[in-house]
Amino acid sequence: MSHSEICGAVRSAPAARGKTQTLSICFVMMLGCSLCAAVAQTPSMEQLVQGIARSGSGLSFRGTLVTMISTPRTTAQTTTRRIIRSANAGVLIINQQPPGAFSVDDGRTKRSYDPRTRTITRTNSLFYSLKVMSAQRKARLIMQNYIIHMEGRDAIAGRSCYRLSLIPRDPLSRPVKIWVDAATGLPLCHQESDRQGNTLDLTLFTSIDFPRSIPEHEVRRIFPRKAHEAVMCKSPIFREISSLKKVARFPVYQPNITPAGYLFDQCELVQLGGAPTSILRYTDGISLITICQSRAKSVRPSCYRLLQSAIHPMGDNMVAYDCGAMDYRVLGHRY
Repeated sequence: MSHSEICGAVRSAPAARGKTQTLSICFVMMLGCSLCAAVAQTPSMEQLVQGIARSGSGLSFRGTLVTMISTPRTTAQTTTRRIIRSANAGVLIINQQPPGAFSVDDGRTKRSYDPRTRTITRTNSLFYSLKVMSAQRKARLIMQNYIIHMEGRDAIAGRSCYRLSLIPRDPLSRPVKIWVDAATGLPLCHQESDRQGNTLDLTLFTSIDFPRSIPEHEVRRIFPRKAHEAVMCKSPIFREISSLKKVARFPVYQPNITPAGYLFDQCELVQLGGAPTSILRYTDGISLITICQSRAKSVRPSCYRLLQSAIHPMGDNMVAYDCGAMDYRVLGHRY
């Protein structure tokens, strides 16, 4: 090799090395961006729990929801419903199996029609009920009361979902699995089991879509003209029990102690079984305990006591306690 050739090779070597280094740096940067994008696409546990707590607030969707309830002492029940929900105009729920029943919630009042009795039952709005407890407070309760694990990803109703396992810290509460839609944060499947792994309650969407908006007429329905209307709600939903006490014409008692992790959520006055009844609801973020109180329909001595337990048709455990002039009912998902 001549002197000029050697000099030329030496002069070109730094340029070649510089080009190689530039390509390497670009590759590393592209790889880093890809990894950052992958990390950004996976929400944190707090974000997933926030989605559970919001319960689809602010979303419009149409879907078919199947609910299956099975307990050791009751007959298994399956209900299929068509749900059309508008973020601004309310929600329409139509029973497909068994057929005939439907409900319309306009954001203020929920009206439910039962074709067997030809009765329209009016209650407080589901939307308003969800707004009573903020999503942030509900999410904090879930994080405090459950040990949460990300188990992986599954497809529900053809949509990618994160599968979360929620193990209650309270040994008497039920383990829960929730499948959260990866794109919207809406829970698409909810499964409750006993400690032996037997499924007791399963709710899942078999189909769902999320349009940008749903017109108001889609969430409205005409009720039969000759149907009887029963007004159950006798008050708005309150955040303070003191507000309920002002409208109830009987004593409203609060429990001295609640199960671990359960906090007061909301209360209202309803007409139940022909009698004004106070409703107190307590939650651990996922499960509810409901306490109903009303005056006895018949005159009883102050020493009268009767304690009974049963399984509610919807799978809840129920305790009935008749004490003197008052009747108490407690419903919940605990053992």
